[in-house]
Formats: sequence, C-alpha cells, structure tokens
Amino acid sequence: MGIVQKQGVRQSLVTYLGMALGAFNLLWLYPLFLSKEQIGITKFVLDSAVLAAPFLFWGGAELIVRFFPKFRDERNGHNGYLFLLHVIFAVGILLLLLLVLLLKDTILGYFSDKSPLFVEFLPYAVPLALLLTYAAIFTSYTSNFHKIVVPNIFNEIIPKLAMTLLVLAFAFNFWGFQGIFWGQIVGYFAVLVGQIWYTASLGQLHWRPNFGLYSQSC
Repeated sequence: MGIVQKQGVRQSLVTYLGMALGAFNLLWLYPLFLSKEQIGITKFVLDSAVLAAPFLFWGGAELIVRFFPKFRDERNGHNGYLFLLHVIFAVGILLLLLLVLLLKDTILGYFSDKSPLFVEFLPYAVPLALLLTYAAIFTSYTSNFHKIVVPNIFNEIIPKLAMTLLVLAFAFNFWGFQGIFWGQIVGYFAVLVGQIWYTASLGQLHWRPNFGLYSQSC
C-alpha cells in the first residue's frame, strides 16, 4: 500500500470517528442539556462561520493545492508561497470586517425579531470564521506534502470533542451558555496552533517572501 493510500485510509477512519462524535453530540448530548433554541443558535453561529470562510480566502483552499507546483522549491522555502497565502487572507479579513461594519445593524436588526439569542451570539461567528479559514489554509498547504491525517485530526476530532466538554461543563454549571461560544473560539484557536505546529514539524513553515519571483512574472 502506497503513501497516498495509507493516508487515505487513515483519513477515512478519522472522518468516521469525527462523524460518530458529531452524531453523539447532536442526537444525544445537545438535546439532553440544551434547549431547542440554544441548539439552534449554537449550530447557526458555527454554520455562519463555515459559510463565510471560503469568502475570506477568495474562492477556497483548493487554490492552495492548484498553484503550489508553480512555487515549489524546497531550498528556497517554496518561493514565499505561504507568505503570499497570508497576504490573500489578510485582504479577505479586511473585506469581511468592512462588510461587518457596514451591515452589522441590518443583519442584527433582521434577526432581532426572531430571537434575542441571535443578536447576542451571532457576532461570535466573525472570530470563528477567521480561525476556521486560517486553519484551513494550513490544512490545504500541508496536503501538498501528502500529509492529511494529522491536520484532519485537528479539524475533525478536536472541535467536536471540545463541544462535548463545553456542553458538559455548561450542564454542570461551570459556566453559562456564553461560555460555550468562548470555548469554541479557544478550541478553534487550539486547532490553528496545532496546524502551525505540525507544519513546522514537517519543516515547511517558510515565512520569507520571494519578491524577485513576482517581479520576474510581471
């Protein structure tokens, strides 16, 4: 069995484990300790962050894989490809924050008639979207080196396990409902740190830009 096949089998196992943990949370744990409204707003905030993530990176993380061969050069740090990805991400952040400032009152006004929980907790979707997108960048970047299992453990297992612990902590009065959202932010930040650490452990964390390459292309 080749490297790609082994990685594929292991990734499938991670995916199935993540699905099982997610099903446990959604079908048993959430209904046991959260109200229907609380379950709805929790899922809505995270789904909103997931929906916004592709727009933060101008079309999706697939572009990271598609154009990597044009930059690939181990000795030269892949010609600053990771730096370029961060520039694109920074532009996406600025655009998202601008849209949030311009449309905040309109969006919150629309949801204020549906439930006060939307007005209180929807803003958490913004930092979650930033963390999700940033982590996805490193996931796609490391896939260029045929490394997909560990990044998917971070993406598939840690957030769902974190939600299990967060809901249990809420159920036993360690914190209020708001603590679940703050805990999600901490959890996804931990995912991002893990992705960066794993990229560094592969020896592929190259920050230096190669402006000479861009000038040659112009």
